[in-house]
Amino acid sequence: MSYPTSWGRWSLQMVAAMLLWLTIAGPALAADRRTIRSENRVLLAEARAFFAAGENDSALARLDAVLVTDPANPDAYYFKGLIYLSVADTSAATESLGVGVEKAPLSRRLKLLLARVQVEAGEVDGAEQLAQEVVALRPFDPDAAYVLGLVALARSDTLAALAIWENVLVEKQKGGQQ
Repeated sequence: MSYPTSWGRWSLQMVAAMLLWLTIAGPALAADRRTIRSENRVLLAEARAFFAAGENDSALARLDAVLVTDPANPDAYYFKGLIYLSVADTSAATESLGVGVEKAPLSRRLKLLLARVQVEAGEVDGAEQLAQEVVALRPFDPDAAYVLGLVALARSDTLAALAIWENVLVEKQKGGQQ
């Protein structure tokens, strides 16, 4: 077989080398990922235990260790946000939760906790947007409806808040999505 250029020969050799490497190293890499996930579960459990015991610095250290190997882990960002909120550091909570939402944009819990922090801080437009993103995926999500009701209350619209919450209750009674 002849190759028209040295580039064609080189690219074919590279593809062959990559396939050989994946055949040899692929199973080891998968085992490493399983080990990392297992270790992260242990670190998250330890972080929860430290948080429950009031040892926030130890909990944060465990969560930071999780984020080193899994920078998009939504649970780590969520618990970091909770820890910061427990010591009334809303700016650190907002920052941690915001980074978490950027890195794990499908995390419902991150979005809703960040939205609640934003409502408390008076950032109702951002909170509404986050809650609406959750509603777009889960139309009758009671937690998202709760946040949207808080947004309406923050805007001094009590009737809108009651209507939002009533709609969720009616859908829940009908057997709608929870």
